[in-house]
Amino acid sequence: VIYCNKIEPNRKWKNKLNKYKKIFLDSKPINFRGNFTYINFSILQKLNSLNPDVLIINGNSFPMILSFFWAKILKKKVISTSDTSINSEKKKKLNLFQILIRKLIYSKFDAYICTSKKNILLYKKYGANKNFFFSPLAVDKIKIPNINRNYDVILCGRFIKSKLFNFAIEVLNKVNKIMKIKVKIVGYGPLKNEIINLIKSKNISYVLKESVPP
Repeated sequence: VIYCNKIEPNRKWKNKLNKYKKIFLDSKPINFRGNFTYINFSILQKLNSLNPDVLIINGNSFPMILSFFWAKILKKKVISTSDTSINSEKKKKLNLFQILIRKLIYSKFDAYICTSKKNILLYKKYGANKNFFFSPLAVDKIKIPNINRNYDVILCGRFIKSKLFNFAIEVLNKVNKIMKIKVKIVGYGPLKNEIINLIKSKNISYVLKESVPP
C-alpha cells in the first residue's frame, strides 16, 4: 500500500501500524477548502520499482492521478474505489479542474469497487458503465450468526457536521423508545461535546471510545 502521507493534519489517530508492506511518500499536505491534497512526483519512481500489474486507486490527489496515467501508458489494470456520492460532491462544490479530471478518467478505469448504489451512480454520471463491484462499509446481518453482543449499534467517524451524527442519534432515539439499545461511539473531532450531550439527553445507553486499531 502506498500512502501520500503518514497522517493528515486534521486526523488524531495514534494507532500502531499493522504488519503489511507499506510506503509513505511523505508528501506535504496542501489545505484546499478544508480538505487536504498532495503534490508528489515520487509516486512514479515507486511504481516503476514495484511494477504492479494492477493498481487500486482511492482518491483524486495528484499522486493518484499520476498513478492512473502511469497504469494506462504501461497497459496495467487500474481500479477505482470510493465511498463518494453525487450529493457529497455537490456539498464540496468542485471547481472546474476537479470536474474535468473526473470526466477525463472516471470512465477509463477497468473496474470500480463501490460502497453503495449512490457511489455507482456517481461513477455512471461521469461515463462509467460496466465492471461495478459492490463492497459496502457494513456487514450483512443475515449472514452473521445470532450471538450475544455487547452493543446493538456502532457509530464511527469524525465528530463533524458532514458525518451526520445528530441525524443518527435522532433515529436511534426513535428505536430506543421501542426497544432499549446500547450504542458504541468511536470517533473524535470538534463536535464531540455536542454529540455526547445529545445522546445523553435522549437517555440512550452508550460507550465512547475515541480510537480503535485499524
